[in-house]
Order: sequence, then C-alpha cells, then structure tokens
Amino acid sequence: MINLLMIYTLMGFMVLALWLMLTTKKLLHAAFGLMGVFLLQAALYVLLGADFVAIAQIVVYVGGILILMIFGIMFTARPQTWSLQKAHTEKTESNQPSSKSHQNLGGAILGILILSMLIRLVLTTPLSRYKVIESAENTLQNGTTYDIGLALMTEYLLPFEVIALVLLVVLVGATWVANSKNIFEKPKS
Repeated sequence: MINLLMIYTLMGFMVLALWLMLTTKKLLHAAFGLMGVFLLQAALYVLLGADFVAIAQIVVYVGGILILMIFGIMFTARPQTWSLQKAHTEKTESNQPSSKSHQNLGGAILGILILSMLIRLVLTTPLSRYKVIESAENTLQNGTTYDIGLALMTEYLLPFEVIALVLLVVLVGATWVANSKNIFEKPKS
C-alpha cells in the first residue's frame, strides 16, 4: 500500500514538472523541468524494480543529453533570446487572427482522441495478474542488473559486439566529417 502511494506521489510530482516544462516561457526553466521529469522517472523505475533502467535513465538522459542541452542553451543564446514566446502575434492581411486557434483546437481534439484510445487499451487488455505479480516479486528480490548483464555477455554477445562496432564506425565517421573543412566542395584537380 505504501509503495503504491509512493508511486502515485512520484507520478503527481512528474505531472507538475511536466506542467512547468510545458508552460514556462524561459527555455532554461523548461530544460530544468525536463531534468525533473527524467529524475522522477528514474525514481519511479527504482520503485518498480527496474534498477538497471533507472541507472541508464540517469546516466544517459540526465547526465548526457540534458546537460548537453543546458550547456548549449547557456553558451549559445543571449539571455534576451531565452524566451519561448514570440514578441508579436502573426496577423493575416485582413487583420484577422492567424489559424493558431484552429491548430490549438485540432491539437486538443487529437490529444483527447489519443488519450481515450490509450484508456480503452489499458482497460480492455487481458493481463494475467498472478503471473505479473509473481514476476514482479521475483524481480524485486533479485534485481535486474545481474540478469541483464548475464544475458548480454552470454546469449546476446554477438549482437552486443556488432552494435559496439557500428558505434565505433559512426564515431570515426563523425570525427572525419567534423575535421574536414567543407565536405560538399569539389576537390581541386
């Protein structure tokens, strides 16, 4: 019961962080809201027994991508340009408001439609409740990091090494492209 209460509390804080991220007019504040969402999502993974996914969430998203975004915002933009709101609204030639209200209405209708489809999917999916509970209890006792590591180093070793090789080739190619002066100009003959 306490675990369920903690999950709902984390989800509530996550919705608040999402609301901050979506409604703020400052780009840096939106990035910090996104960081809050990522951290709360990692805490939710820990409560659900997915410790490996929680660590990967923190390392990859919070530690890598989001910090890179914040540095990019801080080093490239002036404080006057950190606002997400336009200085003026667009008007058509007949001094009528633009079609932004139609876009908002269409987006709201589409969002409600997708939400209703997701709710219907969750309510009508037949789940074997006892197997899910048994699997969750087993995962909470043993953890997931050991099982994932064992599977990666035994059963999935070849795909794991192929992905590592592909990533190495991508890094070498990105370094080559970054060091070349202009890859689109024709070589002089």
